[in-house]
Amino acid sequence: MRIAVVGLGKLGAPLAGMLAKSGAKVTGADCDEDLISQLRVGDVSTLEPGLKQLLVSVGSNLTYTTDTAQAVANADAIFILVPTPSTNTGEFSNASLLAVIAEIGPVLAHKPNHHLIIIVSTVMPGTMELVIQPALEQAVGRSVGEDLGLCYCPEFVALGSVIHGMEYPDLVLIGQSDKAAGNRLVSILRPIWAGDPAIKQLNFINAELTKLAVNSFVTTKISYANMLSELCDKMPGADAQIVTSAIGCDSRIAPGYLTPGLGFAGPCFPRDNRALVTLANRLGQSADIAAATDTINDRQTARIVAMVSSLAPQGTIGVLGLAYKPGSDVCEASQGVKIALELADRGHRVLTHDPSAKVDLPPVIERLDDIDDCARACDLLVIATPWPEYARIGHAAMSRDGRRLIVVDCWRIPELRAAAGLVELVYPGSG
Repeated sequence: MRIAVVGLGKLGAPLAGMLAKSGAKVTGADCDEDLISQLRVGDVSTLEPGLKQLLVSVGSNLTYTTDTAQAVANADAIFILVPTPSTNTGEFSNASLLAVIAEIGPVLAHKPNHHLIIIVSTVMPGTMELVIQPALEQAVGRSVGEDLGLCYCPEFVALGSVIHGMEYPDLVLIGQSDKAAGNRLVSILRPIWAGDPAIKQLNFINAELTKLAVNSFVTTKISYANMLSELCDKMPGADAQIVTSAIGCDSRIAPGYLTPGLGFAGPCFPRDNRALVTLANRLGQSADIAAATDTINDRQTARIVAMVSSLAPQGTIGVLGLAYKPGSDVCEASQGVKIALELADRGHRVLTHDPSAKVDLPPVIERLDDIDDCARACDLLVIATPWPEYARIGHAAMSRDGRRLIVVDCWRIPELRAAAGLVELVYPGSG
């Protein structure tokens, strides 16, 4: 099997590696010349665990090019993972997808054998049937059907565990132009699975809606936990973590993502939830639960900032964690970044630390490389991202003469409890 993977970003490169590991001959294509040069010499700049080892291990099964047409010319199946960024309306832009289709169409037009095109990038419901398929048929000069298959197969993996997520997916979601196309995609993907996932082969519109619905439902659980946490803030003796751990035992609810902490962030959850609200508005309907989920999430920053300001009105504040989650350098919609910016706007001196986050902060916000230096210089610390490093802050850096360092631990890191004699631990959601 010869495969082209177009778009070698945070999901594309791991997918190319996994397909090559399964024995396929894979060509990875990307328009970023620097990225291709780095990949050719085994230089993987992304933080994704295991990715460098994976790409090195597959050897000649995986090659790289900046020439998308060349990659497609030698392939029987083409996976497309290019950005579909959110627009001002909350929908997803199809510009990059359509540009790739326009580029590969003329190549496919001169190839008589069967080709399967798989869109992995997230799209709005209705896009595959009303936008992508017509554009593909026009570019190739023939209809989707017997010798031209089209599928939609979005990923549900999380950054920081992408490879594991591709090996052990809970759900493989396939929107298919026809059953033969979907079956062929399953046969391509099956060798990379170490588990036995549920496979749902649906029509395009149901698959597109399912992708948004899954992420919106997960974010709803996060915001529900944080809603309970807000209530517990005002009720002496109440503890949101205890409440959510109890209700999670009910099989109708389940514990996953039902953890009070900070709001959801990252490249998928916020935008997919907004997209569902946008879709509802476009249809003249309402998505009240999804809208409320966003409302609760948006106020978590203000909630923590108000808590911090009341505990240390004039103090120097340390914000530990700028990446949206441990194991990632991504800062999209990061709660830690938002908290740092808001505290600086209120006049606090703000120091920050993160092991890997890639983010530009205003000069007024200082970023330190050493956790202990940050702790030593602050009157209050906010644990915004539960990096393992924050469980090992030195006791000497936290000790104070005649007072205690305040630590607002949004994630209740167990190891920090050992320092309770040195610090005043404050847990959001603990009345």
